[in-house]
Amino acid sequence: MKIDTASTKEILHVMNKEDQKVALAVQEVLPNVEVAVEFVSELFQKEGRLIYVGAGTSGRTPYVIGALRYAKSVKAKTVALSCNGNSLIGKEADHSIEVVVGPEVLTGFTRLKAASAHKMILNMISTAAMIKVGKAYENLMIDVHVSNEKLKERAIGIICKITGVSYEQASQTLEEANNEVKTAVIMIKTNENYDTAKTLLNNAGGYVRKAIEHYV
Repeated sequence: MKIDTASTKEILHVMNKEDQKVALAVQEVLPNVEVAVEFVSELFQKEGRLIYVGAGTSGRTPYVIGALRYAKSVKAKTVALSCNGNSLIGKEADHSIEVVVGPEVLTGFTRLKAASAHKMILNMISTAAMIKVGKAYENLMIDVHVSNEKLKERAIGIICKITGVSYEQASQTLEEANNEVKTAVIMIKTNENYDTAKTLLNNAGGYVRKAIEHYV
């Protein structure tokens, strides 16, 4: 209540203390986030789409309710994310994530803790879903679309790190694999040609690790 008279240092300490509550609030709703990740990864595996409709952190925006109702009418699964308990959008969705972070340092200024909580949860959903559909190998995002020289260099670096081969061999194999990083890794790991590596990858549902393990 006295933040308007506080020094810069005091303001920053107050904000930092409040921000530390965000991760704990997110931790409380991880089971609900897990459900959302399963929804998204399942639709990605079926080549479906994830569509975001911005509601604001409070979840009181009418047009989003309209979007949720339309989504349900076409049998799309819906998830509502808000920072209020018993939110209106939560009642409209198949599943809701309501991460209650408590009052903001400045009342109504939802770009602070509420926005941070949303960013953390949205990052979790998208990242975990991509991992679950085979876009990662170890801690590397392996499903790189090589569309320019910068991304080609990144792809070669990933291949080198995973397989331990030289830059030259990684570059050559990437070309033989039609710039497909996953396939190139499998080619090197199994010492097979492109067609065989591609078949192994397809049979493993796009998972590089599974493709290599099944081959062995």
